[in-house]
Amino acid sequence: MRGSTFYYVNDVLGQPFFAVEQVVDEGLLKTLRNIIIPRLLSEVPGQPSLQELEKDPRLYRFMIIFDREGYSPDFFREMWVEHRKEKSELLEEIEQFQFELGKLKAERKKHPKHIDFDELPENLQFERLKPSKRLFFDTVKMLVYRAETAMANTVRQFLDRDDARVLIRQLMKSHADIIPDTEGKILNVRIHRFTTRRHDRAIGDLLTTLNETETPYPGTDMKLVYSLTG
Repeated sequence: MRGSTFYYVNDVLGQPFFAVEQVVDEGLLKTLRNIIIPRLLSEVPGQPSLQELEKDPRLYRFMIIFDREGYSPDFFREMWVEHRKEKSELLEEIEQFQFELGKLKAERKKHPKHIDFDELPENLQFERLKPSKRLFFDTVKMLVYRAETAMANTVRQFLDRDDARVLIRQLMKSHADIIPDTEGKILNVRIHRFTTRRHDRAIGDLLTTLNETETPYPGTDMKLVYSLTG
């Protein structure tokens, strides 16, 4: 029995793009068709124009990578015809795949994969849990990941190896002294140094970048000022 399911859509860099909640989930295929692809068509930047699509029969609007649950030659054909508005050699290839998979699909269709929610006994029909708490945590996770990625991109230019994200995670766990200056309206955040000069130099440059934003501590008029100490 399927319950409340979340589908997370990431961009080409693996960063969160948006999330979709299905209370009574009908499967990935229907979610792709009815929700995810319509949103991608309206929100993905840099899509080719209709003229560009007509000139190049193999050009696509965007690429989607998903689990095998979404595999369906019928679905691929439907998306290609609907969003390309033309026939191509790919349609013939899909028809060939459909013919080869016909027997296998017939065997699988002998038994239903899922039972409808309304067909469940009354004592097994669950009540929907409030999604607000989970959505709040998911939102926080997405924001934290984006912040981590932005800081990792900043320090990566100062490192010889691609260990920027590991260093940022170490920074988040490191000790710091918080010293308020009420007269100067400054909140000093003095972070303890790292084990190598190379990491100190990278974090020092990151802190300089953060200080240039002159960000106030939320709910106060005190400006955050970061520095290394020790």
